[in-house]
Amino acid sequence: MDRKHKTGPNLRGLFSHITGQAAGFSCSDANKNKGKTNSENTLMDYLENLKKYIPGTKNIFAGISEFLLKEPVLLHT
Repeated sequence: MDRKHKTGPNLRGLFSHITGQAAGFSCSDANKNKGKTNSENTLMDYLENLKKYIPGTKNIFAGISEFLLKEPVLLHT
């Protein structure tokens, strides 16, 4: 499995990490300053509306279909 960063940081081991702290990835100041610990609950807020969850972020997220948001996508992370 390729664990390199791409457009965004690699999400392997995402839970329990603090936003904006992916080693080797240049995160926006807004993302670094959010200071939230990633969890299942915060991930859904992030996926549903990144710009609302982290105002001022330069990160982009193309989105996930409504169907996938309702399915156990987390099993694949």
